[in-house]
Amino acid sequence: MGERVAAIQQVGLADQVVIGDAEQGGWEILKQHEPDLIAIGHDQQALRESLKTVFKGKIVVIGQMW
Repeated sequence: MGERVAAIQQVGLADQVVIGDAEQGGWEILKQHEPDLIAIGHDQQALRESLKTVFKGKIVVIGQMW
């Protein structure tokens, strides 16, 4: 996980990179940070569908990084 965070930070497009909740569906991270945009991995379709029900901002799906 640390490699993914480092890669996203290195690109310089994010103001802040935060790892999501350990348990899917808790949404504590969303409540704490109130992001405008969430980037998720290409393989996280279930998370994307779940996010659509609670998050009104932009959801960006990123491709495989390596």
